[in-house]
Amino acid sequence: MNGSGNGLRKGSLSLVGLVVISAVLMGPAISLFFNTPVMAGNAGASVPLVFLLALVGILLTASTVAQYSQKLSSAGSFYGFLEEASGRAGGFLTGWATFGAYLGTAVGGAAITGAFLSQLLESHLHVQVSWYVLALAVAVLVIAISVRGIKISERVSVVMLAIEALAIAVVIGAIFLKGGANGFSLKPFTFSGAPSGIDGIRLAMVFGVLSFVGFEISASMAEEAEAPRRSVPIAVLGCTLIVGLLYVVGSYGVVIGYGTENVDKLASDPAAFDTLMSRYVTSASWIPDLILVNALFGATLAVANTFARIGFALGRDGVLPRGLGVAHARFGTPVRALLGFGVACLLIMIPLGLLGEDGLTAYAYISTPASLLLILVFIAANLTVGRFYFRRYRSEFKPWKHVVVPVLGSLVLLLPISAQFFPTPESPFNYLPLITLGWIAVGIAVLLVPSSRRRVLASVGAFQPDGGPAPAADPEGETEPAALIPERSDA
Repeated sequence: MNGSGNGLRKGSLSLVGLVVISAVLMGPAISLFFNTPVMAGNAGASVPLVFLLALVGILLTASTVAQYSQKLSSAGSFYGFLEEASGRAGGFLTGWATFGAYLGTAVGGAAITGAFLSQLLESHLHVQVSWYVLALAVAVLVIAISVRGIKISERVSVVMLAIEALAIAVVIGAIFLKGGANGFSLKPFTFSGAPSGIDGIRLAMVFGVLSFVGFEISASMAEEAEAPRRSVPIAVLGCTLIVGLLYVVGSYGVVIGYGTENVDKLASDPAAFDTLMSRYVTSASWIPDLILVNALFGATLAVANTFARIGFALGRDGVLPRGLGVAHARFGTPVRALLGFGVACLLIMIPLGLLGEDGLTAYAYISTPASLLLILVFIAANLTVGRFYFRRYRSEFKPWKHVVVPVLGSLVLLLPISAQFFPTPESPFNYLPLITLGWIAVGIAVLLVPSSRRRVLASVGAFQPDGGPAPAADPEGETEPAALIPERSDA
């Protein structure tokens, strides 16, 4: 379907495009120069070891996404995966959680971009503009680009990722050429580099794991990808590995750039990129600032596109209002879901701004519950992929691949979950997990009310990415759902 008014434009996204959009959302520059200082507060000089361990753990979860994507292709991604693996109730709850996760992440991305722009205008031009005004302007620009088509978003993302990668290469390359502050050392890859040993490594892995969020979004682009059952698994695993290695090498450069004996300065530096750029490349502070704006906007563009496709799939199936499931007649993009993102920005950011919250605090309020929702979705996918293959593809089922590996991935993902409770975060951040639980509780409540349960479960399983007729619905069913999807041709 090429923009028929109710379908996405098929075959419009190449393998390279899938990798680029995923990598932009992961935001290598953001992770290396914003997350690394935070991680250094616990892991000391061993930040590269933390990224290496996180890479291993996330690759285990990426394997799960790849296994699902070899059989299923839907804009609903995890929603479609869990509906096939655990039945319609599981599909609905996963879809509801995924919708909330990407909505919060997209709104949070616009908020942090607006906050950074507001800070830059004040520091460089002495112009004061409220962060939420700029955040809303970012949201409008994201929607305008996204509505024009995924190819436009892909091209913009390619440029942004190229700028981001070049900036990282220049800074890290300069550090390596000059031997860092005190020369090269293997200390960053040992537990001895962390002041509190393995405990510090464990705490720092919270941000190590979260730095990889975005590796999975290729699955939500499957209906617009060329040969999705081949390209999506490659993109998921390839992007995770490529960006993960960049994290390991880049964080090593950051650590030796400060010096392994001066990591306390890295841990207390809110502008690590500016510091390293001025020390090893140039003193023009506006250059790193523009590069970071580029990275933040690119990540927001990528996650907004992901949210729109999740909303499109849920609306198309009638799980959410069907208006969300209408694509642009000309461009074949989920225009109403994108507009929904804009409305959410208005409803969330304006009240926070008027209440006097600064942009960074607003970002934390919005993004933390969203991140927790997404991690729970990852764990659910890990724990059900074995059941999916055992029931539907028994001859291909392998315990080590479909049970052992996903369980190990889930154990890694429990680290950022447990960090929200032990030790207890300061108020009001200790209440943010309650928003996550509240969102899930709403979904459960829908299933507990007989009338809404019948309506929702009659809708779940009805999605047909090929535009074919939906199978007969079993409102209470845990029966074999949407069998047409696994049999779908990539043509």
